[in-house]
Amino acid sequence: MRLALGFCLAVIVETALAGQIPSIPKSADTVLRKLPSVDSLTKGTQPLTTDFDDTIGPVAFKTDPSVVGKKLTDLPRAADGGFMLRPGLWEGTFQGYCLAPSTYAPGSGDGYLYAPLKGSRADIISTILRGAGTHAEIPQSKIQLLLWAVISRSKVSDLPADQRQVATTLLTADQIKTLNSEGLGLIPPSERSRLLGSLPAAARKSIEQEADLRDRLQRTSSTYQDVERVAILPGTPPPVTGPHATRGQWSRAPDGNYFVRYFPDGFSRMRVQVLVPEAHHVRFDRLNRVVLIEDAHGNKTETEYDESIAPLTMPQDRTLKGYAFKLIRITSARASGPPDVHELKDKGWTFVQSTARRDPAVVPAIFNGFAPPAASPARWQEGGGRFEHLQERYEQAQEIKERYDYYSERIDRLREHPTAHSVDQLGNLEHYRDGTKAAFGDLDSQLDWLREHQERENAALTYATGVISTLPGTPPPPDVDYPPQPPTPEYLPSTGAAVPAGRSRQRLGTSSRGS
Repeated sequence: MRLALGFCLAVIVETALAGQIPSIPKSADTVLRKLPSVDSLTKGTQPLTTDFDDTIGPVAFKTDPSVVGKKLTDLPRAADGGFMLRPGLWEGTFQGYCLAPSTYAPGSGDGYLYAPLKGSRADIISTILRGAGTHAEIPQSKIQLLLWAVISRSKVSDLPADQRQVATTLLTADQIKTLNSEGLGLIPPSERSRLLGSLPAAARKSIEQEADLRDRLQRTSSTYQDVERVAILPGTPPPVTGPHATRGQWSRAPDGNYFVRYFPDGFSRMRVQVLVPEAHHVRFDRLNRVVLIEDAHGNKTETEYDESIAPLTMPQDRTLKGYAFKLIRITSARASGPPDVHELKDKGWTFVQSTARRDPAVVPAIFNGFAPPAASPARWQEGGGRFEHLQERYEQAQEIKERYDYYSERIDRLREHPTAHSVDQLGNLEHYRDGTKAAFGDLDSQLDWLREHQERENAALTYATGVISTLPGTPPPPDVDYPPQPPTPEYLPSTGAAVPAGRSRQRLGTSSRGS
């Protein structure tokens, strides 16, 4: 009897105490067990690391941004959805995507350059962007939410059902498995001080912004607008310091012989222009001076130098010399009849940069040109001193050298055998363009043959800039027409990003789906 009474009292006391001492909710216990570690938050490669340093940099030529190109969508398509490019200016307006949450949306004057996707999730991001072009049934907003989920290191298994379905449609089973196994859980606000208190302020802010985005993405009650308010910072970004790009600036695509420029309208709509230059032949002599520029239609500019005038030397830079022109012959092919030929004699000069030692027995050349034509020229005899406007031209030369040093450092990343030969020749082609422009400066710039000559020089410079990373480390043999016409390039928007100079501005992805 006493044993039974004691048991009843024990039950009563335990029940009473249970009513006074709260138990730990199962949901809170689950959250504590799922908290990511500091190491998982701070170590390893970020999902997307592409930034301005991954670009080749702005290129030297400019074209009118108001010029409208032919439609990219009229070009043949590759099996992966890419556009098979042909020479000319092409453009299209496509759906765009934010690839850098917690940054400011593009402004009206922001410049963007092309860069390849890099980072631990670059292949997954590229797959999503490519799938956006082939799965028109998936709304743009759903694709954007999936991109933000990948970049914020969310697990697919933690996303709402509709977003899990989008992931299943666009990604492979292995890619989803990777996202689930390496994704991060939520960090409740109550736990952030304990978990992140020892981190620097900037690192803590970045992790908290990422955690806030994961939280919004995983809520079944969140609308697209709710998530966008977390992902896109309001207001005006701080000014850019250091390297920058202007709106509509051309950049060289690292994976092809073409150029791209961007005109974003916010982050969700992108006008893209792609320029594929026609092949041009450029011949240099043994001193690395331009002696011939010729296009595929037989239009050409030939140059002879006045060997009776000693080269101009610059005490500030022993690698830079000036050479006087003796003859500039411009030949314009016509549909019928003989070509028009014009000559400028004994006027003008050009700088020549030579930073690498060369074999004088071999003519170094970006391209082997064609033999000079026989023609009866109309002569343009001009007087004037030699090496005019030296200070102004020297300052221009220094700007060119700095720009091509910048190119060289980036192009070396793309080459198996880096060399200074080709970068010198590219710079000398620009020196030559400036020199002939100055030589013809007081003539009527509206003369058709002169305008065609200037356009040919710009086109040759554009083409040479495009193929520079494919050139050999040593000059080609004299009997080889080098380089051969490069293979037809393919423009696949999903392989690259539009990158701003300022880190507070958004990186932008582009699909091949029209907008």
